[in-house]
Amino acid sequence: MQLSKALALGILLSASLTGQNLISVTTVTVKPEKRQAFDALAAKLADLNRRHGGGNPIAMEPYYGPRHTIRFVSFYGTAAELEAARGQLTGALSKGLGEEGARRLWDQLNATLESTYVELRRRAPALSHRMPEDRAGQMKLLGQSRFLWVRTNVLKSGVVSDFSELQKRMKDAMQKAGDPEPLAVSSSLTGTTTYYWIRYLKSLADLDRFAKFSLSAAMSADAYREWSRRRGGMTLARDTEIVRFIPQLSNPPEEVVQADPTFWKPQPPPAQPAKPRQQVAPAKK
Repeated sequence: MQLSKALALGILLSASLTGQNLISVTTVTVKPEKRQAFDALAAKLADLNRRHGGGNPIAMEPYYGPRHTIRFVSFYGTAAELEAARGQLTGALSKGLGEEGARRLWDQLNATLESTYVELRRRAPALSHRMPEDRAGQMKLLGQSRFLWVRTNVLKSGVVSDFSELQKRMKDAMQKAGDPEPLAVSSSLTGTTTYYWIRYLKSLADLDRFAKFSLSAAMSADAYREWSRRRGGMTLARDTEIVRFIPQLSNPPEEVVQADPTFWKPQPPPAQPAKPRQQVAPAKK
């Protein structure tokens, strides 16, 4: 899929975010030798989004995980909002660059990529732990974070209800143990059935605090062994990444920006002073 079509589906955030039930994730793999060019073009795209109402994507990349992989994450209240937002990005580029300029930018971006993948996910509040219930709280939590800890659970066919029951048991154990840290749970609506567990980190030092909570200690030894055995029998694969936000390539919602304006509105690098012109000695006669 070309990046222009992928971002039109995945990079946008509609004007109304009520509920934030849907999460669209556009993942691109950048050619290593083209990373500098990609960053410059994606920053230009973010600026056009910002100036011409193209939406509010949040960019991130693995800090520990596969290199040169960038994800643009957008939130929607409903599928109807997602559908209504599809033309915003195209409109923003056309306003800023004209139709020919927009096509040229897409061509340049696509030339830097090895692959593009778009996924639609849905939040699972009933399975999440200590997550803010309202939009303002969710945006503040996101805006104050610098990293995300992401556990990916790819499921076998036909085990969704059983896996959800296991997650409820995990949530109950976390609540009984008094785990103070939020855990967001979401699941895929497209592609292979996958559940995502996400922790929010203000710094990597937060990992030390997370390590103090042990699910095995929260359950009895027999209960934890049974929980682990059943989880292993339901999953095809598991993976863990730590991703960092990239404010230069993002145009986050205003609530995210207000949580930490210094981080989310990075200042452009200072202009380099002009080099003094060299005096040319007059030619000898």
